Amino acid sequence: MVLNMIESNLLDHFEIVYNGLSGAYEFDTEDCHYIVTFIYYTDVMGLSYPTYSFGIERYPEDKRYHRKDHKVRNTILTILSLFFKNNENALVAVFDSSDGRQLVRRRLFSQWYEEFGRKDYCMLSDCFQIEHDTDYAMALFHRDHPGKDELTKAFNDLLKINFYN
Repeated sequence: MVLNMIESNLLDHFEIVYNGLSGAYEFDTEDCHYIVTFIYYTDVMGLSYPTYSFGIERYPEDKRYHRKDHKVRNTILTILSLFFKNNENALVAVFDSSDGRQLVRRRLFSQWYEEFGRKDYCMLSDCFQIEHDTDYAMALFHRDHPGKDELTKAFNDLLKINFYN
């Protein structure tokens, strides 16, 4: 997703530490600790190739990084670039809705995709209902992925059943 940006800009980002025990990537800002996870999701998707659930956790949860230098974005994009450099897989994410900011997260990720990933990657994005709330999900995979039709069908099937919620 971000290979073009990394090659042209060598992204200014926070130091990334790979946690071999958890398989997560971690980084710290001045105020927060971030954990980026890739959890095996192939069985849930019912696919024949590796697919991962992508997640970002922030501690403390009530803190946000407000600087305009885009280092958090760049760090997450760098981690995604590392993931796709090492894997020809797909990612699926359901945007966190615990604070009601799921649409903001979807818009932000879509903006990153439009800016940095559109050339090399495909993104599926849609919404689903859980009780009275609208939640958002996305899938991201390389444009030449051999199973993109299968992934699209599996993603749409999960939307129909609200990602098992």
